[in-house]
Amino acid sequence: MTNKPVFFNNHRTRKKGLDVKNINRQMNFSNYINNCNILDIGFGDGESIIKARKKANQIIYGIESYEVGVKKVLKYINEEKINDIYVYQGDAVEIIEVFPERFFNYVNIFFPDPWPKRRHHKRRFISKYFLDRLKIKVKQKNEVQVTSDHINFIFDTKFIINKYLDKDVQFSNHRSSRPITKYENKALSKGHIIFDIIFSL
Repeated sequence: MTNKPVFFNNHRTRKKGLDVKNINRQMNFSNYINNCNILDIGFGDGESIIKARKKANQIIYGIESYEVGVKKVLKYINEEKINDIYVYQGDAVEIIEVFPERFFNYVNIFFPDPWPKRRHHKRRFISKYFLDRLKIKVKQKNEVQVTSDHINFIFDTKFIINKYLDKDVQFSNHRSSRPITKYENKALSKGHIIFDIIFSL
């Protein structure tokens, strides 16, 4: 898929055009270019983004369309006086355009919506269109991790990534620094297999 993915917000309301809401204060990104910058796309209820706060000099930029998850992370930020998490609400394909080039060290895409029905595949955002834009935003040394328990989705995604990179990227035999979440435990309790693809752009 080379066309721009169709953004479908919260499974109900279709959005068109730029829908960026930086819930935090405005940032001068040039002040943070030397930090370890992590982009977390689709953080759901916020558990993964909260648990990912481990390293000094690390800043996490989370993108999520799900308002409940955004509010949960904002509550955590305000109550704990957090200054190393920034939240954006809306379409990740559009929002990454606000960041400067060569900015992110890591990109986490944990358990994105698999949109299993074929007629909905156009809503899957991991595509050549998205990877072209993401490649501009990551530093020369970078790591992108895609995780899913939906077997058809992850194999389709692996095919897209392999074709884009023109090489055979295998499933990882480790989880890297991905935190364990309630979603993962629930998937495992159902007998699902967790797949991780880790690669560089």
